[in-house]
Amino acid sequence: MRNIFLTFVSLLVFSSFGKAQENTFTHENNMNENGLIHTVYFWLTDDVTEERKKEFEQALIDLSKVPSIDKFYWGPPAVTVDRDVIDKSYDYAINVFFKSVEAEEEYQIDPLHLKFVETQKEIFKTVKVYNNLY
Repeated sequence: MRNIFLTFVSLLVFSSFGKAQENTFTHENNMNENGLIHTVYFWLTDDVTEERKKEFEQALIDLSKVPSIDKFYWGPPAVTVDRDVIDKSYDYAINVFFKSVEAEEEYQIDPLHLKFVETQKEIFKTVKVYNNLY
C-alpha cells in the first residue's frame, strides 16, 4: 500500500512539474510566438480643458477599434494609497495587448492609430511608451 501511495504522489509531482514548465518564457523562444503589451503614459498640456479631455477620451475609444488589437484598456491614474514607488503624475495611460510583435507593428501604421496621433499630439506634453513580451 505504501508503494502505491508513493507512486501516486510521484506521478502527481512529475505531471504538475511538466505543466508548470509549458508556460515559462525564455529568451530562446521565438519572440513572434509571444504576445506584446504596449503601455503608453500621457501627460497632457497644462492648459487642456475638460471638454478637450473628453475629446481625448473619445479618441482613445476610437483607437481601441484598430483590428490588430487583442485587448485595450485605458484610464487615468487609479486612486490608491500613496507609496514612494507609485507614479501618479501622468494624466492617462493605455495598455494595449497584441497577440504578436507583428500585430503591434500593424497597429503602428493603421490609419486609426495615425489619426489618433495626428489629432491628439497638440495636447501631449510628454508621452512615454513601454513594450514588453508576455
